[in-house]
Amino acid sequence: MIVSSIKGRIRFLDENIKREEKADKIINRLKNLEGIESIRVNRVIGSLLINYDEASISHIHLLEILKEDIDIRQEEKTSPSEEDGYLNKTMDVLKKNLNRKKYS
Repeated sequence: MIVSSIKGRIRFLDENIKREEKADKIINRLKNLEGIESIRVNRVIGSLLINYDEASISHIHLLEILKEDIDIRQEEKTSPSEEDGYLNKTMDVLKKNLNRKKYS
């Protein structure tokens, strides 16, 4: 689940990240992508933090890559913020892309 997202930075919490083999698979998938600046995993709490260069890789591309391994839904929050608006726009675009692929 996406718990934080701002331009160039996204954080996930997911039970799968607690599993060493799954965390390693995610890291290996991301580490060679152009535009990934850093990847931090905390397996104790199941956290994945990715810092990336938006000029090289898009937020949507990252979600597409990660959707097979972790929950990419946005965490529900009780108070809106600027961060939520950016993430909501990104998720809307991703859903549209997924629907196009599904019905193409």
